[in-house]
Amino acid sequence: MTVRAPDDRFAAKVKADLAMWEIAWKKKASPAMLVRLLLFEGGFQLTFLLRLVEAAGRVPVVGALLSLILLYWTNRFFACDFARRLTIGGGLFTPHPTGIVIGADVVIGRNVGIMHQVTIGRGRPGSHTSPRIEDGVYLSPGVKVIGELTVGAGSMVGANAVVNRDIPANSVAVGVPARVIKQNATPDARTLSTADPLPSERV
Repeated sequence: MTVRAPDDRFAAKVKADLAMWEIAWKKKASPAMLVRLLLFEGGFQLTFLLRLVEAAGRVPVVGALLSLILLYWTNRFFACDFARRLTIGGGLFTPHPTGIVIGADVVIGRNVGIMHQVTIGRGRPGSHTSPRIEDGVYLSPGVKVIGELTVGAGSMVGANAVVNRDIPANSVAVGVPARVIKQNATPDARTLSTADPLPSERV
């Protein structure tokens, strides 16, 4: 049996996902907040189901079938397409969970924000290399990340950009194809509160 790192376990990843919503809503998590997220916030529901898919895959004998069924209905319900062979770190933030497509073997780091209509995958059929999204990256609505490349830690990619080459860490990239317009950007410039509109606190 493979021993997983503490931050790779189901509870640790869900806790990290919840922490991203703490930042977005500017409030400390509570049982009431968790219930509300599970019942009424599609973005958290999606990430929670993806964690269940991963956990189900580790169930002896029937795990592969359970995870396949759960992932199929998760994709259908949210109009997304997540492949089975994914690596997604804790702290995934998808506040508007529609139209997201992530292909097989993509690696996504921790505390990554992915907006609606984002596509991450291989450059062409038959290719066996997929993008790597490092920790703290923010992908704006409509971004396409295609091919064997790395989006460096702490970077932000602007809306509808097409990334087809490496993006250095702590950069801001925009355009088609994406070009870096700012490097060594300060983390404060890319906080959740200043990025694309987030789910508001609704009464």
